[in-house]
Amino acid sequence: MNYHDESRIAETMTNISNHIQALGEDHIDIKVVVHGKAIEYFMDAVHDQAKQITLDSLRLRDVQFIICGNTLDGYKLTRKDLYDVEEDDVVQAGLPTIIDLQQKGYIYVRP
Repeated sequence: MNYHDESRIAETMTNISNHIQALGEDHIDIKVVVHGKAIEYFMDAVHDQAKQITLDSLRLRDVQFIICGNTLDGYKLTRKDLYDVEEDDVVQAGLPTIIDLQQKGYIYVRP
């Protein structure tokens, strides 16, 4: 996810939820690599309860949001400037992480 279009992000979150519902939480492992302008969603979520609820509900269903460290550097942020991002959620760079996940058998879907 590398865009900051509110409606597109909302659609992405709905797609993720629908996918989990269709397959069942025990049959799917979803990781969302967040880089570029999409980082702004996590910045906004610090003060936006609706965004917090969206993120929390997906995290409770074992969706992992992986944050690009290069994007953090570009925005001059730390993970603490974002809503509920743990140290293990941050990677050095988003694109190599996407490639690594694909090589491990994950399927790249870009809604």
